[in-house]
Amino acid sequence: MAVRSVGTETAAQSAPLLTLEELRAQFQATGEERYHHKHPFHLLMHEGKLSRGQLQAWALNRYYYQSIIPIKDSIILSRGPDPVFRRAWRKRVVDHDGDATTNNDGGIKRWITLAEATGLDPQMVRAGEGILPATRFAVNEYLNIVSSRTLLEAVASSLTELFSTKLITLRVEKLRQHYPWLAGGLDYFEARLCRELCLRQREDASRAGVGDPGPARQVRHPMGATRRPLLRLRAAGMAAAGRIPDRRKLA
Repeated sequence: MAVRSVGTETAAQSAPLLTLEELRAQFQATGEERYHHKHPFHLLMHEGKLSRGQLQAWALNRYYYQSIIPIKDSIILSRGPDPVFRRAWRKRVVDHDGDATTNNDGGIKRWITLAEATGLDPQMVRAGEGILPATRFAVNEYLNIVSSRTLLEAVASSLTELFSTKLITLRVEKLRQHYPWLAGGLDYFEARLCRELCLRQREDASRAGVGDPGPARQVRHPMGATRRPLLRLRAAGMAAAGRIPDRRKLA
């Protein structure tokens, strides 16, 4: 099935053909320029300048985002007309919800472990007590986007793993260095890093087996421009732990 760029027909017709590696390189460049690793909050985190309360605020507010990821992926799954696509995509739901048959705790449970390592009550986190209104708005709007925009845009919004491996590696290193009391709660990042590295190895092996996959149509989509302000809004809200209701619960 041909991939058409999102935008005007003129843009679609004039878009150059890219090889798979060229398309991947453009994704990587976009991630390096616009991913949230350059947000001031994350720079402070990696410099070891956040207080325990600020890390608690981050863990609490990001939990709300983590908790909707399998819902987001279930929406995308339900919109996919191709059974091959659905079989591939449903693994994302399991990655976060877990699977008792394979002893996979899932990303949501691992994030609760991280929040608990910061000193938060896991029941409070699950209940969403103290989550900022800006966080709820941004996350809920993400669900609205994957429900109402094109399937291409919904899928494109979920491709941050193409350039997040480097950030996760740096984050684990810096959290261990500056916040050693968090060491027991980093399973979420370590499991994700392992998953993404294994996925990349399988992709590389697959490409080596079939040779040059041929050219790919350049995909232009507005999802990055739509999602980035929402994530920045959420990160900006987390940066000030003092704005979270009932600070007494955040030690």
